[in-house]
Amino acid sequence: MIHDRFVCPNDRQLELRSKINSGWSYYTYIQSIIPQYNNNIINNNLNQKSLTDQEIEHIKNVLKRDQRIQYIEQERIGKLIDRLNKMKKNATGNGLTECILCSNKRGILSRSFVSCFDCKKLVCYYCSIQTHFNQNIISLCKICSENRQLWKKSAAWFFRSLPKCSNLPLNINSSPSIISSQYIKTS
Repeated sequence: MIHDRFVCPNDRQLELRSKINSGWSYYTYIQSIIPQYNNNIINNNLNQKSLTDQEIEHIKNVLKRDQRIQYIEQERIGKLIDRLNKMKKNATGNGLTECILCSNKRGILSRSFVSCFDCKKLVCYYCSIQTHFNQNIISLCKICSENRQLWKKSAAWFFRSLPKCSNLPLNINSSPSIISSQYIKTS
């Protein structure tokens, strides 16, 4: 191999260097040729890249702000999930012979009933929501509509799972650690 620092290595060498986290820049060339020079470069870079107290404080403030935002987001999603759970709990009908939400019986003189597109349960006209799906108008019960809204508003469609609600109170001022959202699989 020619030891010219301006010649780009071939694809095989680049692939091997990428696997061992080594580049082909000027500093990589110097590191491979002169190990003593390598140590001086590293020490100078560390001295130049050390953070000041003001920068550290700014980073801590950013992390605290991120923690607060994530806590607020977690609360918002928790409220959406609670609302959906309350709607499911308050549903009194069986969905076969009566409205799943308000328990109105299906009969000849009663209100018109539709079948929910998602859960396939019977819903009266007043408890259903008309929406567009693939250029068709479909009917959803309020529970399935709320479930769709939850998936949209919580970005669960992106993660393909609903976010997990934590009931633990968080102390925002305790540490600047980042609270990560945990996701659980749902079917």
